[in-house]
Amino acid sequence: MAELVDRFMVDHVRAKRKDGTAEFYRDVLDRIVKPALGTAKADKLTRVQVSKLHSSLAETPFQANRVLAVVGSMYAFAARTDIVAEGTHPARGIEKFKESRRERFLTSDELERIGGAIREAETVGIAWTVDETKPTAKHVAKEKRSTRIAPSAAAALRLLLFTGCRLREILHLRWQHVDIERGCLFLPDSKSGRKTVILNAPALSVLNNLARPIRESAFF
Repeated sequence: MAELVDRFMVDHVRAKRKDGTAEFYRDVLDRIVKPALGTAKADKLTRVQVSKLHSSLAETPFQANRVLAVVGSMYAFAARTDIVAEGTHPARGIEKFKESRRERFLTSDELERIGGAIREAETVGIAWTVDETKPTAKHVAKEKRSTRIAPSAAAALRLLLFTGCRLREILHLRWQHVDIERGCLFLPDSKSGRKTVILNAPALSVLNNLARPIRESAFF
């Protein structure tokens, strides 16, 4: 199984999936699947073994169900490449856990507090502490233990709040994706494919206040 995981990651996931998806697969496989099933023979893995792993993750149903999906995808790859016999699918037929909806909107109070925190971070700075018991602590300045975030970082945080976009959609944003006149973002390669995001007034204000570089490229 450990060898199958590595080959699956190199030959399929890294070659055909986006970076974020590849990182997710690697995390699930290295942190959960390999420790539990890594020494098993790939062609001998049973539904009972996978079901037992799935059940052990009952307290995190979303993660448990994603493990089934990743194992299923890996065995589909293994069958296509003749690593296992066609039809070998130890994750098939295992009942998934019910998942409660994870969507939640911030309250006005939460938005105000986050906005205040961003303003403080870009003006006063974020305070940080040092473990004085560590030998290296004596080399750290005793005063001005705070860090101010760059205007671009503050803008990215505000756009995440005002647009509802995913993190990578904002961090990978390019000026050519922005139409200020029509108030839209035209994302060419979001997780769900091409996507248009309608910008509200606060988001437009953030974009209008960003200094454009001489060469129109990335924002952040």
